[in-house]
Amino acid sequence: MTTPDYTTLRKQLVSSTLLLPGDDGFDESLHRWSTLAERRSAAVALLQTIGDISTAIRWGASAGVPIAVRGGGHATSGSSSIQDGLVIDLSKMRRTTVDVHAQTILCEGGCLWEDVDMAGAEHGLATVGGTVNHTGVGGLTLGGGYGWLSGRYGLSIDNLLYVTMILADGRIVKVSKDDHDNLFWAVRGAGQAFGVAAEFCFQAYPQPNSVTAGIMGFETKNMDALVECVNEFHEDLLDDSSAMGLGFTAPPPHKKPLCFVVAFYNGSQAAFDAHYAKFIALGPVLNTVREMPYCQVNTILNDQGNDHGVRRAQNAASVTMPMKASLFRDSFNKWHDFVSENEGTDQSAVLYEIFCQEKICEVPLSATATVMRSPKMNVSISARWLTQEQDEVCLAYSRSMSQLIREQGGGSEGDFEAYANYSCKKINNQPSPGAAK
Repeated sequence: MTTPDYTTLRKQLVSSTLLLPGDDGFDESLHRWSTLAERRSAAVALLQTIGDISTAIRWGASAGVPIAVRGGGHATSGSSSIQDGLVIDLSKMRRTTVDVHAQTILCEGGCLWEDVDMAGAEHGLATVGGTVNHTGVGGLTLGGGYGWLSGRYGLSIDNLLYVTMILADGRIVKVSKDDHDNLFWAVRGAGQAFGVAAEFCFQAYPQPNSVTAGIMGFETKNMDALVECVNEFHEDLLDDSSAMGLGFTAPPPHKKPLCFVVAFYNGSQAAFDAHYAKFIALGPVLNTVREMPYCQVNTILNDQGNDHGVRRAQNAASVTMPMKASLFRDSFNKWHDFVSENEGTDQSAVLYEIFCQEKICEVPLSATATVMRSPKMNVSISARWLTQEQDEVCLAYSRSMSQLIREQGGGSEGDFEAYANYSCKKINNQPSPGAAK
């Protein structure tokens, strides 16, 4: 097989940079949120314009080169990296434009949710983004996308007005309900397989008031009481202003197992305290809850085991409500066995996410490609470890935890089993970015 001459692509790019092995910045460009997802590519195109994206795709097709697309680089499945191929890297394309009159936010394909949150905040606006602000806009949106405002405004894709895409033949198209409507249906939930998404335009909404959010940590002896509180909250208090999660981990520095509640209320601290009074009454040993501007709320999980540069994998499940105390305890025990037996895995976590689904379920299941329109609740399974030698045992734990929760929690029934952006396919070991070829 003929080795592609990447220098010919370099000459064709007008406003962008092509990095090859040995170039300054090449090794850095291979890094991802999870080192498990890193591959040693043959070339990385740091693209700056839609025209150069089209050029790179046309060149790749003519040269027979496999391509991966990097937006925020947050996927633990490895979809934003490729071994010995070409990475179309959008990380330099992070411009945003706010139309105050139309209340829309236009953002480029390399934007992180931090970019969108801050741009909207300058004009008193917000849209539905993720719950960790260094997540990429593209990957989260194409997989469906939900966040703290989903109870009020639905999924990210429910607020997506159009996408500018570059197709496999290099054509540049604007995809919306009026143009290429079949493709617009597909990109709202079916992932990144249909082209390169270079721009997203979202409907935004006035967000003049502050919000209150944070983490409350509890001793594990409160486990059953916490499940009871969650079920009462889900039945009586969950509304379009609130969302929460109940989980467990062993945070530094003491690495002691801890149950935790991450909670949000679209209003004042006093309103939050009233809404979550039963949780507060249990006496949290940790409490970071505070009132803040909305643009800061997606930072509250950034330092909770979500830093860059470690080996990690995400997986998913779903559960029917009310939550079973036996399921929560069984999943805790499985997690505890795992972290006790495997060094450096203590910040692995499981989080049962309790979001109001009414607005999400107003949209017909057939209207978009996502199956995330169900009263079931998502469960995030995050495994985190130290070395490549631990990969197989940690990935096996992730899959078996997902299976346990699906089977005991009713998540394997119906159309919706797991959030696509949390799901993790098996990743075969590949040479690390620093390994000799």
